[in-house]
Amino acid sequence: MRMKVQSNQDVNDPAVKAAILQKIKQKLKELGIAKNTTVKWREQPDGMVFHKTKDNNYAGIKTREKCDL
Repeated sequence: MRMKVQSNQDVNDPAVKAAILQKIKQKLKELGIAKNTTVKWREQPDGMVFHKTKDNNYAGIKTREKCDL
């Protein structure tokens, strides 16, 4: 999953990750697909969930956060 972060917060901060995960779970519940579904972060070997990547599809270079759900 790729997502564009429009915040200066550290998305790898445990409190921020928990808040994002809670919003994802809430959205799944609203869509009626939360039953029997487990959502959790998959940490990479370096202990991080989100990594910045370069996105060259836009004028100039922008960064995006990438995560695996």
